[in-house]
Amino acid sequence: MFWFDLRNNWYSGDVVWNLSDPDLSNSTNLNYNETIFVAIESNYSRGSKQPELTASISSFIDRVTDFFEIRPLEIYSLKQKPAKNHYFSGLWKSSNFQNLYK
Repeated sequence: MFWFDLRNNWYSGDVVWNLSDPDLSNSTNLNYNETIFVAIESNYSRGSKQPELTASISSFIDRVTDFFEIRPLEIYSLKQKPAKNHYFSGLWKSSNFQNLYK
């Protein structure tokens, strides 16, 4: 989920914003010092992401670039041992969520 506040620090008018990943754009009329909250849910695939948010009003432009990596679960070991008439399996997994905030 990607979320941000958009505040108009200029005269009242149409504020246009674009997001690069996912590819979205919108326009809204905001008064001076008015703020809107935008929340976008996207089904990101695994890997590194670098979305750029661009907002503009009149000829003024502001940009913010974010960076994050999607890797929520990783299997690092699978062992099977033979037993009488069947196999015993052991699965070790690791959550990478704790590594996202270091």
